[in-house]
Amino acid sequence: MGIIQRKGFVTTLVIYLGVALGYINVVMLFPKYFTPEDLGLRSTLVDFATLVSQLAMFGFTGVLLKFFPHFRDKETKERSAFVWIGLLIPLLAFSVLAVLIFFFQDLIKGEYIEKAPAFVEYFYLVFPLILFITFNTLLDAHCRNLMHTVYSNFLREVVLRINFFLLIVLVAVDVLTKHQFWLGLVATYGLNTMLLLGFVMWKERMFVRPNFSVVGPMLKTDILSFALFTLVSGTATVLVFKIDSLMISGIVDLEGNGIYTMALFIATLVEIPRRALIQVASPMLSAAFQEEDMDKVEEIYKKMSINLLLAGGFVMGGICLSLEDIYSLIPNGERFASGFWVAVLISGAKLLDMLFSTNNELIVYSKYYKYNLYFLLFLMVCAIGSNYLFISALGITGAAGATLLSFLLFNLVKWYFIKNRMGFSPFGKSTIKAFAVLGLSAITAYYLPAQGFPLLDILMRSVVFTLILGVLIYFGNVSEDVNQLVSKFFRKSK
Repeated sequence: MGIIQRKGFVTTLVIYLGVALGYINVVMLFPKYFTPEDLGLRSTLVDFATLVSQLAMFGFTGVLLKFFPHFRDKETKERSAFVWIGLLIPLLAFSVLAVLIFFFQDLIKGEYIEKAPAFVEYFYLVFPLILFITFNTLLDAHCRNLMHTVYSNFLREVVLRINFFLLIVLVAVDVLTKHQFWLGLVATYGLNTMLLLGFVMWKERMFVRPNFSVVGPMLKTDILSFALFTLVSGTATVLVFKIDSLMISGIVDLEGNGIYTMALFIATLVEIPRRALIQVASPMLSAAFQEEDMDKVEEIYKKMSINLLLAGGFVMGGICLSLEDIYSLIPNGERFASGFWVAVLISGAKLLDMLFSTNNELIVYSKYYKYNLYFLLFLMVCAIGSNYLFISALGITGAAGATLLSFLLFNLVKWYFIKNRMGFSPFGKSTIKAFAVLGLSAITAYYLPAQGFPLLDILMRSVVFTLILGVLIYFGNVSEDVNQLVSKFFRKSK
C-alpha cells in the first residue's frame, strides 16, 4: 500500500473514530447531565467563533496550501518566513476583529439577550475561542503541506472529543460545575492549538530567525489576491453552515438550538460515506482535467452520483426507519424528540447534495473554478433569506426546511451550469433504479410490526432493509461498481 493510500486509510479510521466518540458525547452523555439549552449554548458559542475565525484567517488557509510548493525546497529560514507570514497576518486580523467585537458587543448581545441570555452571559468566551479555532485551522492546513494529516486529524477528531468526554464526566461526578465546564471547553481548544503549534514549529524549525525577503513583490501580489478570494469564499461557506444555528438562538431560543443540534448530528451521519468517496474521486478528477480527458470526468461524475445516492440513501433509510427508537434511547430523549422532522429534512438535504455528485469538485478543478465563488454567494443569500423567513414562521423545523431548499437551489444552479458548459449530467436510468430500490426497501422495512423493544426494532428493520436493498441493487444492476465489488468478494471467499 502506497504512503498516500496508507495515510488516507488511517485518516479515514480516525474520522470514523471521531464520529463514534462524538456520538457517545452528544447523543449518550451530554443529554444525561446537561439540558437542551446547554447544548444550544455550546453550539452558539462554537458556531459564532467559527464564523468570525474565517474572517480572522484572512484567507490564509488557502494561501498556505497553494503557495507552500514555492518554498518546499527552500532553506529553513525562507520556509519558516512563509509559515510565519501565514500566522502573523491572521494574528493581526484577529486583533482588529477582537477590538471591533469588543466595542460593538452590545449590538451583538442585543440580538440574543431575550432568547439566549446564557450566550450573552458567556459571550466573553468567544474571544479565546476565535483565536484558538483560527490557529487550529491554519496549523491544520500546514500539517497537510507537511504530509502529517494523521496527527492533525487525530487532534481534531479524537483528542478534542476525548477531552470533551472527560469534561462531561467531571461534571457528572460533581468535580466541575457547569461554569467550570464552559471554561474547560475553551481550554480544550487551546490545548489542541498549543499541540499543533509546537508540532509545526518543531518540524519547520521556526525558532530560526526567518528571512522575510524571500517573499518577493510579485509573489506578494499573488498571495494577497488569492487570500482575498479565499476569504470571501471561505466565509460564505461557513456562514451557510452556521447561520441556521445562530438564527435559531436569536429567534427561537437556546433550547430550540439544542434540539436542532441533536437532530443535525444524527442527520449528518448520512454524509459520512461522501467523505471517503470524495477523497478517492478528487485526485482522479484533478488528474482527468489536467489531461483534458473529459470522457473520464463524465464517467466519474456519473458513477459518483449513483454510488453516493445508494450509500447516502442506505444510511438515511437506516436512520429514518428507526428515528423514533433512536430518540427513545437518548437519555431524556423526550426533550429532544421534537427535532424528529429536523433530522428527516436535514438527512434529505444531505442526500440531495450527494445525488448531485461531484458538482463542486467539477467546477473547482475546471477552468471555471472562479464561478464557484458566485455560486457560494448565491447559496449564502438563499440560506440567510430562507432561514430568516422559515425560522420566524416554523421554528427549528423551518430552519431544516430552509437548508433543504437552499441545497436544492444551489445544486440545481451548479448542475445547469455544468450541463451547459461541459455538456454532461450525472443522472440516467440508474438514478431512477436507485430511487426505486431504496423506496421499495424502505417501505417494506417500515411496515414490519414493532416488537416494543427499541434496540430489537432498530436491529430488525436495519437487517431487513439492508438485505432487501442489497439484493435489489445487485440483481437490478443499479451500480456497476457495487456489482464488481460484490463479485470480487465472492471470488476471494471461494
